[in-house]
Amino acid sequence: MPLSSSTFVLVHGAWHDGSCWATVANLLRAQGHLVFTPDLPGHGDDKTPLNKVTFKSYVTALVELLGSLTGKVVLLGHSMSGMVITEVACRIPAKISHLVYVSAYLPRHDESVFDLIALNRSHEPFTAIELAMQMSDDKRSCEIDEAEII
Repeated sequence: MPLSSSTFVLVHGAWHDGSCWATVANLLRAQGHLVFTPDLPGHGDDKTPLNKVTFKSYVTALVELLGSLTGKVVLLGHSMSGMVITEVACRIPAKISHLVYVSAYLPRHDESVFDLIALNRSHEPFTAIELAMQMSDDKRSCEIDEAEII
């Protein structure tokens, strides 16, 4: 590995898993960097039951991963995970060399990601996938009716 190699943790957003970073991860690895692309709880191959998936579980999973790594990391978050990487950095700032936000949400105090989505979408019509989303009664998850988007 070159002397300037870094450790990257690439965190997917909602509706994704760590595999969405495959191309980027391979490019970084080809440059001699160490790269991790974890699945957040309830995503991809992670088996966390849906009723146990929370913002806190996302943060805890990343804090544990970063705690198992040597040295500082470049922590990158996409979309919804912008909020997650920010909280992780607040909890363990000594483990973070850089935070990178890719089309990521970063709500202000007392603001939710849903507030930001509504604000961003207020000037554009909803997409087919947004119209097909059905929020659960407890507002903790949603499903997509595929028949509505095909």
